[in-house]
Amino acid sequence: LTRGAILKFSALVAGLLVLVPLIPFVLAQLDAAYREVDRNFAILVMIPFANCLFGPSDLVLNILGMRRTLFGAAIVGLVVLAGGTAIGGLADQLRGATIGAAVAYFSYHALIYMLCRRNAGIDSSVLSSRYDRRRAH
Repeated sequence: LTRGAILKFSALVAGLLVLVPLIPFVLAQLDAAYREVDRNFAILVMIPFANCLFGPSDLVLNILGMRRTLFGAAIVGLVVLAGGTAIGGLADQLRGATIGAAVAYFSYHALIYMLCRRNAGIDSSVLSSRYDRRRAH
């Protein structure tokens, strides 16, 4: 799990270094209405970042048969996502809705990660590599 999380995180960082500078160029090729969207791309990067940071905690819970826990967390995540997107949209339209959705998604993965640590005793995050190295010495 740790190596997979590190590989995903490394791919995300490498992709960001290559793709983020190209966003203004790509958006310039589109209609003028799309030129304001480039700020939202930076916010939407939090979604794959959450996947990389917290690892496949949902998969671990599912494989271990903790489907009720996973389902309860999914319901909470759905409510947080709907609320965060709606509140963000009311506060700052598209940018606010983007921030609300990204924060809600990040929060959902943090919740799944904490449940995985507590209920299964498995740390699936990219940060677990640091703890694994300490335990090895």
